[in-house]
Amino acid sequence: MKKIIYIFIFLYSFLNIPLSVFAAGFFFETNHALYGSNDTVVVDVLLDSEDIVNTISGTIQVEGIEDPKISINTGNSSILFWVDKPEVQGNSIYFSGITPGGIQGSALFLFSLEIRGQNPDDELRISTEGGSVLLHDGIGTENKINSIDKKIYISEDGNFSQEYIVPKDTEKPEDFTPIITQDENLYDGRNVLVFATQDKGVGILRYEVKEGYFGSFQEVQSPYVLKDQKLFKTIFVKAVDVAGNERISVVHPQEKIFDENFILIFSILIVVIVSGVVVYRKKHQ
Repeated sequence: MKKIIYIFIFLYSFLNIPLSVFAAGFFFETNHALYGSNDTVVVDVLLDSEDIVNTISGTIQVEGIEDPKISINTGNSSILFWVDKPEVQGNSIYFSGITPGGIQGSALFLFSLEIRGQNPDDELRISTEGGSVLLHDGIGTENKINSIDKKIYISEDGNFSQEYIVPKDTEKPEDFTPIITQDENLYDGRNVLVFATQDKGVGILRYEVKEGYFGSFQEVQSPYVLKDQKLFKTIFVKAVDVAGNERISVVHPQEKIFDENFILIFSILIVVIVSGVVVYRKKHQ
């Protein structure tokens, strides 16, 4: 399944950038060098890349805490499609994602870790292993990348604390345009819906799709194989962020003759006309 997703995204991208000398690496940033045992330690996972890259993957290790409590914030990430959304498994977080068209630059934000559970005098160590990228060079050249480890110290004083204000997220996910596409080499040539958006706050939690006005929203992932292969129905795609804010985008039917919109409007007109006739007859009896 993941191989199919990779192939699909590369078809969806424009891979025509010439190869250059490769240089990239992960690094981590925090607001403070010293934290208290009751603090939330926020660590940004960043990427430096002199070359344009499409696909990024790696595993982050969180060490120095016996039983860390880790949550992840992907809001405003440079990665557009998560093949493997960052997920905590013990002391490790594996991730892989794709951005069609590629990304390039310094301090590209991928996601952040919010860590708790440390004890006084702990030394928190953040590192990566197995990091790699696929270059935006027309053939998807794979390169391994290094990382700069991060050490974060926990005060011996149990009363020491760095103030942490939990960010409030009241903004909807950013506007987006779902795309219907078809390829004979993917999903038996069926029509699929591709969608993704960004969230400047705490990150996208899930996507939901409803096919038709009378359908119901179902949680799905992109790419999504449409049930209505005749493209007769209006499609609603809902992006929901972690804070519960929602954004809905609409894909109108591609078959314009007697499509769902036409039938809906026609049905309403019939109901209005019939109701008018009934009312008229009652008044003139």
